[in-house]
Amino acid sequence: MGTADSYPLQGLSHQDSKLLFEKFAFGDDADKANSNLTAIGEEIVERSGHVPLVLKTLGTLLHKNTIKDEWLIIRNSIKWEPEQGRNNILSALKLSYAHLPSHLQRCLTYCSLFPRNFCFSSDYMICNWIAHGFLQSPAEYEDLEDAGLRYLKKLFSRCFFQDIEDHGYLFTFKMHNLTYDLVEKMAQANYRTVDLRILHDDVNSQQLCSAVMFKRFQFKELSDSVAELKHLRSLDLSWNSELEKPHEAICKLLNLQTLKLRGFSALENLPRNIQKMISLRYMELTIQCERQPEIGTESFKALQ
Repeated sequence: MGTADSYPLQGLSHQDSKLLFEKFAFGDDADKANSNLTAIGEEIVERSGHVPLVLKTLGTLLHKNTIKDEWLIIRNSIKWEPEQGRNNILSALKLSYAHLPSHLQRCLTYCSLFPRNFCFSSDYMICNWIAHGFLQSPAEYEDLEDAGLRYLKKLFSRCFFQDIEDHGYLFTFKMHNLTYDLVEKMAQANYRTVDLRILHDDVNSQQLCSAVMFKRFQFKELSDSVAELKHLRSLDLSWNSELEKPHEAICKLLNLQTLKLRGFSALENLPRNIQKMISLRYMELTIQCERQPEIGTESFKALQ
């Protein structure tokens, strides 16, 4: 196999960088912007390395902000070091992350549980945020799902996600690789990846609150010890082609709010005592049978 020459991409021109930054910082009011702020903006552009992601990140961080001192704080926080392109970009992303309120930081770092380049959907992410109690109490007129969408759009506006597509009933989106590097690092203290097939002794079952099964991990049955995950709030076992029936032990997960059993080609029935899972708010399943099993949905008072 031959090798191809690499060509380092140049940043934007100064004028294009200035226009991009001002688009995100001032919106449609760039022509009316305070001259003091535009002068500081020029310095920010110079310190950005003319990298589009950095310009958009810093622009959205200052969006509609008219306080000169806060612009100066951001300007003074940027230190662009030659030959340190990746670290420079991460520094800008970290600066933006640091200015997020704590509830949005929790929502963002939760995304680190998923693989790099994972395609998220808004309904899936929001129901998991709700299950973990990440959403602050919404106003009287706003339900939790609407509050979650508001959170998500705020994170969209801060350029933490890319490839955002509006499908009418939901959004799909991905996380930029460098953003993923940042949230993965920020999440290390609170999240870890475990194998549900074998729950080792070093896994604190009293702290594990979320479990997601990815396609690359296939198994025919869950460990009996899954019943010990008393505080589990979200369980996704979707797209497992080998699992014939979820373990009865999951019915002991009384705090579980989200249960995903989609894409089960071998699933023929549900656990006998599934109606005991009274905290369930969301349940999605695919089942292979001639008639729908009796689930006893009257037991699921919180089911949406």
